[in-house]
Amino acid sequence: MHEEPRYKKIVLTVVLVLGFLLIYLGLTDSGFEAVLRKATFICLECIGIG
Repeated sequence: MHEEPRYKKIVLTVVLVLGFLLIYLGLTDSGFEAVLRKATFICLECIGIG
């Protein structure tokens, strides 16, 4: 049978770890709160409530 190259598993692991690290850093930075607040205000203005 065909065997997967070893580097694919290493690359996949590195990408997953970096992805989780960036998500964690983004959540702890509180930047998402500002984006959520702005998005909420924009949506309320479009509806005509705000």
